[in-house]
Amino acid sequence: MIDTRVLCIAGGGNGNAGGGGAGGFLEFPSLALLDFTKYEVKVGLGGEVGGNGGDSYFYKPQNILETQVWSLGIYGSTDTEVVDVSALVAGATGVIWLELNLSGTQQNQNDGTYAYVEGVSLIGHGFDGRYFIDVTSLLAGKTTITLSTNNNSNSATATFKFISGYEVFSFGGGRGVYGYESGKRGGSGGGSAGSGASAGSGTSPQGFAGGVGSASKGTHVRHDAGAGGGGGAGGAGLGGTNRGYDGGIGKISNILGSDVYYAGGGAGSISNGSGSNGLGQENYGGGGFGTGTTTGKDGAVIIRYTRADVPHTFIGGTITDVGGDRVHVFEADGFLEPFLPPTAIPALI
Repeated sequence: MIDTRVLCIAGGGNGNAGGGGAGGFLEFPSLALLDFTKYEVKVGLGGEVGGNGGDSYFYKPQNILETQVWSLGIYGSTDTEVVDVSALVAGATGVIWLELNLSGTQQNQNDGTYAYVEGVSLIGHGFDGRYFIDVTSLLAGKTTITLSTNNNSNSATATFKFISGYEVFSFGGGRGVYGYESGKRGGSGGGSAGSGASAGSGTSPQGFAGGVGSASKGTHVRHDAGAGGGGGAGGAGLGGTNRGYDGGIGKISNILGSDVYYAGGGAGSISNGSGSNGLGQENYGGGGFGTGTTTGKDGAVIIRYTRADVPHTFIGGTITDVGGDRVHVFEADGFLEPFLPPTAIPALI
């Protein structure tokens, strides 16, 4: 086992009058990774899915169980299937990823298609069709999954996969919204523009809710009107009376060798002046500003370990050394994998 520190930051949500929510921030100070094991890294982009940030993962896939394709009919319909998960649960540890591959409808989980799992409390879910489930909460042997669409599409289909082996995951930030639409939930929630709408919620412990805007119902809400800030990894987005509001503060990590704020919420737009951003908004996972449509910042996955504790060399990402530690920074998808030198060829006698 290798005692490893991992920081996983998802992509920030777009701003659109309301500030974008920051990407989820999740740091494990001591994660036991297996020797000579290849891990996969997924880095969420800012505003990747329907304006929400993309999720970030650091994991070792183990088991995959794929169900049949389900077909849904008209708007508002549901379909329920009983899925045998005994083979998966037998070898699974930690967290299972339930993936919906959707067609015929938008893949933004805030606005369209949802899954409900009998007897299971979802840890949270991203908004590109992925849900995370604690395997200990699954019913023994079989469980019932219900797929429901509230989308205006005439039909939708979905293939369900259960994948175990996740170590660290963080959820993309919710996008800020325009008018009286409610802010979107995410790692941190997006801000709303009108006071008659709610802000997006965050996912504990990865981030906080967005702020609520100031305009009352019946008032035209423009892009330059007062709007709530997006939530940040360290605090909620602000809201109030007749101005635009700061995004929620980010969260500090010194994984790169010095204290840096990451994943701050984007400020809501205002009519006089400009609201400041949540501290850390310009770094990994920051939410977009609510001035028109501003894209959130991309996420990152950062891995740090003491070199003397590792029996081989890992490759992957951008590699730097901090003191006696090695740091891998992933700003794009990739792999953290052991590099084993070739076996020496014996000299001919």
